[in-house]
Order: sequence, then structure tokens, then C-alpha cells
Amino acid sequence: MSVNPEIVHIRAIGDDPQGIADWLRVPKLVHADDPLHVIQPDKQERHRISRAHNPYLAIAEAAFFVCYRDGVPVGRISAQYDPRLKADDGEVIGQFGFADFIQDQRVADALVAQARSWLRERGARQMRGPFNLSINQECGCLVEGFETASAIMMPRSRPWTGPMLERCGLSKAMDLLAYRVVPQELPDRLLEIASRAEAGGAINVRPVDTKNLATEFELLGRIFNDGWQANWGFLPFTKAELDFFVRELKPIIRPDYGFFVEIEGRPVGVMMALPNINETIAPFRGKFGLINTIKLGWSVYREKTKTARVLILGIGREYQGGGLGAALVVRMLDKLIARMKRYNLAWVEFSWVLEENGPAVAVLEASGAKAVKRYRIYHASQ
Repeated sequence: MSVNPEIVHIRAIGDDPQGIADWLRVPKLVHADDPLHVIQPDKQERHRISRAHNPYLAIAEAAFFVCYRDGVPVGRISAQYDPRLKADDGEVIGQFGFADFIQDQRVADALVAQARSWLRERGARQMRGPFNLSINQECGCLVEGFETASAIMMPRSRPWTGPMLERCGLSKAMDLLAYRVVPQELPDRLLEIASRAEAGGAINVRPVDTKNLATEFELLGRIFNDGWQANWGFLPFTKAELDFFVRELKPIIRPDYGFFVEIEGRPVGVMMALPNINETIAPFRGKFGLINTIKLGWSVYREKTKTARVLILGIGREYQGGGLGAALVVRMLDKLIARMKRYNLAWVEFSWVLEENGPAVAVLEASGAKAVKRYRIYHASQ
């Protein structure tokens, strides 16, 4: 898209229906000529920015801005102030998200400046993102892997988005990797290592009980909050957030798409996956009337999706850093691959994985997984 001399201005959308409509319109315009962009349901997208629906907005203060060029919405950005996210010196790190804009540097400059100004007013001297709206939700700017569509609940950016953010003065803070594995046998050496590490232990891998999702997600949250707390950018799940995910994801969660690994009956690790419904809804092009809603429900019920995404894979702190911890992850991977074969899945994506998470990267690459996408988190001092 060429740069034109039209007037550019920013407006906070608040609860204004027209502002919200413009917010929803922006990604459709930005990705209008992108055949791999999957348009999500407007209702779902409204819930993400609604204080009445998204419990994260009860924790963090947030603002949502739309950029207009000659009266047309051509970009958007959010700004979040979460007092729990702090730098080593104790200063709160502000966040931005939903960095969608056309290929016009003036639009990107205006949006980033607005987010920085809003955060600076609240005392944030650093800014990090994109997070839509937190690290526990959709996050990152796609910088490699544009040739394939993104999996469920993973963002898609235009090739110009990252470079334009850098021209706004932002720089790399961390990269997140997406790995995909095809249904093949795990290497014997991995299974042998796992067997030796398990010797003498009562280890069991059980599927997630989809009839008791609230209880299972509460357990998932406990393992996550324990095992991930030392990770870069960590924010704990709250009960309200877990309940929100249960409500939003319940219609598409399938039996055997998630596992808990137990030692002597005590859950110590978790893997949670979802069918990649993006492959089903992509042809809808944003039209979610009765017929397409029925098609989606039927596709999930009849196991028609041929790809999936693992959202969470990990173990509690007690078992990290040793052979037994790796063995627990290998056992969950083995169960997942068996399920892939049973349902003829083409691939499963593990996303995302911190680039600095050496143990996770090592296990995934040893299992045959390939890094197919790279998402970048940017940082700027205020």
C-alpha cells in the first residue's frame, strides 16, 4: 500500500459501538490481500476487549486505540498496565498489543506514540509487546514463517509489521518459536532415556477429563503457576482467567487432546492441545451465521480437523532440570503422537516456546519437531 498525504489521527474507542466496530474492521483491512489470514468471529474478538467478559481486564488497566487516515480506520493498538509485571528494579513494565496497521509508517508511529504516552502517564518507564492482552493469551509479532497460516490462538502479522515497529524505536526483547511435529515414532534413544529415568517410579499418563473441565483447568493452573514462575515474562493464571478459558474453549476441547502425567497418583505435568479450527473456519471469511456455526460444530464433533496446537506443555519445578523431568515430557509426547496416528493428524504445533528454553527446545528437536515460525516480543524504554 502506498503512503498518501491524508490526515492521520488517533481515537480511544472506549465503549463506543462505532469505535468497537472500527477496531474489528482494522485487521480485515490490513489483511485484505493476505490469503492465509483467518478471520475470527466478531463475537469472540469483542469478548477479548470487554471488561464484562475478559477477566484479565479486572487485573490490568487497558486502553484501545484506532488510527484513522482520512476518516478510514487503518490501524489499531492496545496499551495495558499490569502492576504484577515488573523489571528487576521493581519498575512496572507497560505492555502493548494488537499492533495491526497498514504499510504507512506515520500510522505505526502515531499508534506506538499513543501507547507509550498512555503508559508513561501511569508511571511505566518501559514498554513490551505485542501481548493480546497478556503473555498468557495471544502474543508476539510474526517475523518468520509467513508462508503458512497460523494455528489456533496464534497471531498473524504482515511482513512489514516488525520492521515498522523497529523504526518506531522498538527492539527485540525475546523470540517465541512455533514447532511442528508430524506423526512419526519417537526416536528409540528418547524412549530408552525415558525408561531409564522412570525406573522404580510409578508414572502414569492420563487424558484430561473433558466432563470436569473446571476442575481440570484448576489443576492445570496450579502446575503452570508452579512450573513456569521462573520463565521470562511470567504472569500467573488467576482462577477467573482459567474459568474464562473453560467457557471459551469448552465447545472445541476434545477427549485425548490433553494429558496429565502423574507420579504415584500426584499430577506433576500437563499437556493441553486444541484442534486447529482455523483450518475449518478459514473458508468462512468471517461469516459465522447458522450454517457455518453448524459446520464448525460438526467438524469438531466428527474429528474432521487434521492439525492441532499444543498450548501448554510442562512440569512442576520439583522435576525440572533432571532426567526424570525430560522423561515425563517424553511420555506425554509419545501419547500425543499415538493420538495423531489414530486420528490421522498431519501435524501438531507446539507454540509457543521461549527461544532461551534450552531443555524444551532440545526435547522437541530430538523428537523430530521443526521450528516453522518465529514470533518477536519488542521492548522500548519510555
